[in-house]
Amino acid sequence: MTHWMMVFMVGLLTLTLVPPRHTEMNALSTQTTEAQAQAVATVSYINQINDTLYTHPQNDGVVDIAKPVFPLGPVNNLRTQGKTRVYQPDHPGLMNALINASLSSSLVGRVYNRQLFDHTGLSTGLMAPTSIPDGSIVYIN
Repeated sequence: MTHWMMVFMVGLLTLTLVPPRHTEMNALSTQTTEAQAQAVATVSYINQINDTLYTHPQNDGVVDIAKPVFPLGPVNNLRTQGKTRVYQPDHPGLMNALINASLSSSLVGRVYNRQLFDHTGLSTGLMAPTSIPDGSIVYIN
């Protein structure tokens, strides 16, 4: 009887101390879903900016339009020298989600020391304005 009681206690202890694997997988799934939603909202935002610029041309400054809901936080835009830069803080999975949502655009990258690097880590040779923080993900359009 004590043997079975000992087995039961060890089993109970194991179940309570070892976290279930599905909890980690759910967190990863949620993270991926949020990154995908952020990427889709970002591409939609870029399309709205393009539509606005078609009817109201502008070379420099912030394109003032209503923003969609961004699940991972704010997304900003800045237009300089005829190019629109949509930028946002990096989040796990966001770069890959943006690559997928933009159909593998080579215009998605990260800013380090004011320089833009593509998703593979290669320099694009493009400089980011000083108002775009290091580590930001940028989509140039």
